[in-house]
Amino acid sequence: MDDKSEQVKWVTGGTDGRVKYWQLVTTEIPRSGKRAAEVVSSVVCLFSSSIVQDAMPDRSEAVKRRQNGKPDDIVIVRCSPEYGIVCGVTEDGDLRIWFGAGSGKEIEVRMDVGSAEDMGVVKELELEARDASTASILVHHHRSSSFTRYYCTVDSDKQIGGGGMGSHSQVPGAFSALQAYLRPSLAISTGTPAPPVLSTSADEDSGHVSDEISPVPTPTETPSVVSDYGRLVATGDEHGVACIWAWDVILDRSRDIPLRAWPAVSGRITAIEVSCGLVAVGRCVTPTRSR
Repeated sequence: MDDKSEQVKWVTGGTDGRVKYWQLVTTEIPRSGKRAAEVVSSVVCLFSSSIVQDAMPDRSEAVKRRQNGKPDDIVIVRCSPEYGIVCGVTEDGDLRIWFGAGSGKEIEVRMDVGSAEDMGVVKELELEARDASTASILVHHHRSSSFTRYYCTVDSDKQIGGGGMGSHSQVPGAFSALQAYLRPSLAISTGTPAPPVLSTSADEDSGHVSDEISPVPTPTETPSVVSDYGRLVATGDEHGVACIWAWDVILDRSRDIPLRAWPAVSGRITAIEVSCGLVAVGRCVTPTRSR
């Protein structure tokens, strides 16, 4: 558990409007004699957000009065433990992002991703981070025919930059299923390191081959391969049309079209999964009553 990559961290959102970042801390307490060491675990709160004091601009008076009485619930949270980035969103589209969560020097970014009155409640939220200062966030509203990729960056001077770009359904009708696959994977054509090889040794003067097997010297370590392959978003809509979108071209306004779109089923798609180029879709069928 001392290895930073093995530390267990997670994020929660509460009905009090707070986002909290947690870590599981495990300690071994040595014992005398042959008795095994005692393992003790505890949960530590690394970061707790403040409560929002004001509503987003352009909200209705009814929403402002509601939020003055009590902050809206945090309905979806996401985190990147590798880079210390945490985010949470309310149904009304109040998105808050913290860079450096747990460091004591958090930088907060607040974004309006669309009110529930205008766009529907937020139902999908996904976070992708490639370093400690950059975050891309997918937001999808209930019964919306589009999803939006927001991006946000901060620098050492706490200067903040950001924006968003949406991807829209190719046919009338809302997205009824969405799955985001934002972790890159190696392409099938990418070579993999060869396994260790053992060779026999020979006496050059006598030509005698020794029975002993000696390992070949370890080859020079090759740098890890960084890949953008396999980062995509899969959607299904109310009319049974499935789409595959390339995540890394969504911000390109000239390419707001899916990699592929096809009629997958008859009726509303309620579930979609993608694995190794295979796409599975499903739909919920309401049973009819028999008299």
